[in-house]
Amino acid sequence: MRRVVVTGIGICAPLDFPAIVAGKCGLRAPAGWHAPGMDVRVGSVSEDAAALVRMLPGGWRPDRLDPFSWFALIAAERARVDSGLSEPGQREQAAVVVASAMGGEQTRHRASAHLAEHHLTGKRARFSPFTAPKLMPNAASANVAMLLGAHGPNVSPGAACASGAYALVLAADLIRLGRADVAFAGAAEAPCEEVAARVFAAGEALSPTGRSLPFHRDRDGFVLAEGAAVLVLEEEEHARRRGARILARLAGAGLTCDAHHVVAPHPEGTYAVQAMRLALAEAGLSPDRVGYVNAHATGTPVGDLVECRALREVFGSRLPLVSATKSATGHLLGAAGAVEAAYTVLAVYSRQIPPTLGLSAAALDPACAEGGLDFVAGSAREVSLEAALSNSFAFGGHNASLLFQRV
Repeated sequence: MRRVVVTGIGICAPLDFPAIVAGKCGLRAPAGWHAPGMDVRVGSVSEDAAALVRMLPGGWRPDRLDPFSWFALIAAERARVDSGLSEPGQREQAAVVVASAMGGEQTRHRASAHLAEHHLTGKRARFSPFTAPKLMPNAASANVAMLLGAHGPNVSPGAACASGAYALVLAADLIRLGRADVAFAGAAEAPCEEVAARVFAAGEALSPTGRSLPFHRDRDGFVLAEGAAVLVLEEEEHARRRGARILARLAGAGLTCDAHHVVAPHPEGTYAVQAMRLALAEAGLSPDRVGYVNAHATGTPVGDLVECRALREVFGSRLPLVSATKSATGHLLGAAGAVEAAYTVLAVYSRQIPPTLGLSAAALDPACAEGGLDFVAGSAREVSLEAALSNSFAFGGHNASLLFQRV
């Protein structure tokens, strides 16, 4: 079977990997909006994304794109530079798989506001002709292909908060099948606005206190975040022939569905367990060779506990280090799986395990820590890793586990 490696990473998110390792927190009060009656914080992109888009080759206009496409374009360009794929001919037949769970959420919200104003005041509703291209879920993937000049397969999978992980698996499968030698894969999301906040709050998924506290005894939900990550996946021999730096091998993946409840995980974590075991089986690795798991761990009372139960079932008494980078970034929804996969690859490559913020021995939920799970509380660890898992468990019961192996 053709093997797949990671040769480039681009991140446009609340925090880059060095900031994550340094224990910084990317959560802050939202700029430009507030939700009365709610203590909202978000993981927002701190860079001037619109200005960065204007600087991209090709004369891009941010006003004709939703912010989720801004983030995807910036991440894709950074991934291209990081991979060394500098010649247009190297990218001509590349696949592009860039996912999103919500698509152009801010464009949709603004259009709805214009329509409400029209109905209330009679003022003419003016809709941009770019509204549909801005809000469609595949906009990021299409725009990334145009930026790169990539004419290979192009798709934008939707699997809620596992969308980014699914994008990486689909891109890897395209390479294994021989449909492409190179793929730009990841996800983007821009949900930081009041409608999204109130929708998730209504479902009791959003933290009412604005805190992201995975595995904490006082955890009360997730914090919205925005951004994107794009990884360059490449057939291994193709990468070696061009002298590419190989960050890690995408050695295995497991995809399952709870088929249990539209938002609640399976209470026993049965199919989360199966996803991790499928990833291990595809990689041909035993559980004891995995040294780190980047947990899905959103900070919800039930979800974190079920994932911990699943980890104990898979790894038994030889538990890997586990951390939740959502404690620092918040939850990027459809982009979470891509951003966290990027962090996991960089953990394997740099031998640095990101910490889980906000935890102490007194604050840790003992039900999560049962069996001796170590959540890398407080500060990063330097550990030589052979392999690591990145987990994504989504609304709808979509489960994805990606196994990255040191090369």
